[in-house]
Amino acid sequence: RIKSANGDVYDLHGRVLDGSSIGRNASCNAPPGGPKGPEKPDEKPDGAWRVVAHLDRLALCDGAAIAPFNLDMSGIGEKPSALTMRGNLGKGELTAGLANTAQGRTITVAAGDTGALARALFSFSGVSGGTLAVTANLPGRASDPGANGNTPDFQGMLTITDFKMVNQPFLARLFSSVSFTGFGDLLQNEGISMDKFEMPFSSKNNVVSIHDAIFSGGIGGTAEGYIDRPKSQVAIKGSLVPAYGLNSFISNVPLLGDILASKKGEGILGVTYSMSGPTDQIALSYNPLSMMAPGILRRIFEGRMPSAANAQPNKA
Repeated sequence: RIKSANGDVYDLHGRVLDGSSIGRNASCNAPPGGPKGPEKPDEKPDGAWRVVAHLDRLALCDGAAIAPFNLDMSGIGEKPSALTMRGNLGKGELTAGLANTAQGRTITVAAGDTGALARALFSFSGVSGGTLAVTANLPGRASDPGANGNTPDFQGMLTITDFKMVNQPFLARLFSSVSFTGFGDLLQNEGISMDKFEMPFSSKNNVVSIHDAIFSGGIGGTAEGYIDRPKSQVAIKGSLVPAYGLNSFISNVPLLGDILASKKGEGILGVTYSMSGPTDQIALSYNPLSMMAPGILRRIFEGRMPSAANAQPNKA
């Protein structure tokens, strides 16, 4: 750590650094739902700062590592003002950058191996391969005062293409509960090939809102709701669409598609589902009657969609 007129500078050079706590509230080795370790003191940055790192390896979860790892990041307090990051993870390259615009700041992240990134950051093994692109827009400049009111802390789009959903008991349980047993079997074997997953999102006080997410491929569907990160709570609703390519064909026909499918990403036939509760014990439910209703009537069975306004307030 170097003190300078422009703030604190942290210069990291070496072979290996343990980054296993990045992306999680606990270390990779912490048992799910197990006791939490002692709380760490508040280490929020204060004033201007810069971090420069050149490492042979940044070690992450499940034996994964970004190698080599190069980072140059600066900011003021908790607000980043500049960012360049590059390294290799899994079978692809991982990059990130920040651009200052007239509207604010835009962070972009790109990964050539989404599955490796999900395992490395969150120990999530339900995705294999895939190309990831994230764009997140932050309001104002790093030197601006904090935003007030309902302005999101950030908002943007997550896109993943050409990936597989694999070996995920939670998804298999969801497919089984709505009688899509064949898809559950695929998850446990070679996986379900997916063409694209698109998720518009926004965040306020660490509650991430999901807006009209769409996934398509071997199976399709939609998702909308929120994830309360501090409280580890999930509330999401949507529809699952079997045989997505054929089922959604008519939904693209003007007027007729609006009547029969009602919502982008859904087909004529589908089933509504709901996911809610703590992230380690998510409760699943579905309405079998929704399978018999075209999309425009399926909204009746879907009920009110969850939103971040339903979450308990978190400290700003």
